[in-house]
Amino acid sequence: MRTASSHLLCAIVLLLSLSTHVTAQTGLDPNTMGQARVLRVAGEYDAAVDILRQFFAHPKDTGVREELGYVLILDGQMAAAQYQFEILRERSTDPQLRGLYSAVLRRIIDERPVGISVIFGATPTSNLNHGTDNTTLGSDGGDITPESRRISGWQRRIGLRGYVRGNIGAKGRVVFDWRAQRHLYSTLNEPETETELGLSFSQVNQQSDIGARVFRTDRRRERGNYSRAGVTFFGGKETAPGKLINGFL
Repeated sequence: MRTASSHLLCAIVLLLSLSTHVTAQTGLDPNTMGQARVLRVAGEYDAAVDILRQFFAHPKDTGVREELGYVLILDGQMAAAQYQFEILRERSTDPQLRGLYSAVLRRIIDERPVGISVIFGATPTSNLNHGTDNTTLGSDGGDITPESRRISGWQRRIGLRGYVRGNIGAKGRVVFDWRAQRHLYSTLNEPETETELGLSFSQVNQQSDIGARVFRTDRRRERGNYSRAGVTFFGGKETAPGKLINGFL
């Protein structure tokens, strides 16, 4: 995997702000560090990594690890990048830097190629059955049955969701995602089962991304099954260091 997605853009921009003190912290030859950065900008990540790994014996290697972690993220080596930032967070005594390293680690974990998570929720509602407060159908109508009037209660959700990610070329990404959950009600309605499958494609650049997702949702319920399918379009843009605008349609 040779690219970092938009979810890591904010972290990468913050890391760039840290890279200015690499030479001061390590005492390394500025020309050598400059060479590593030139290779990184040119996309020669393997060569940049080789240069940076040469200096880990130095007692002040914090700046080198930051730069190396940055290069590894750009190269898509998330596990290796995670290792470097875990070391940085463990050794740092600066609360601000520890917070930054923790934020980067959370984003790296979000970029794992395969993931699965549990869905669980309980929501109170004053209108469980989407009923009405009216008692009659109008001046000339009859009474509305109790079952059609608003009923309060709880709705619970339990299930699983997951995804599989992959890259297409240097900047393309494809994601298959799925969801299966059970809806449980405190009264009135029988349990319902809902499933969804999705497939998305996106183009990821250094400061932006754009893509589309096709999906299909099926819901099986006593009051009538239904299905829906559609397409959503999404995008994001880095407008300033640490600021990311996202949108979808």
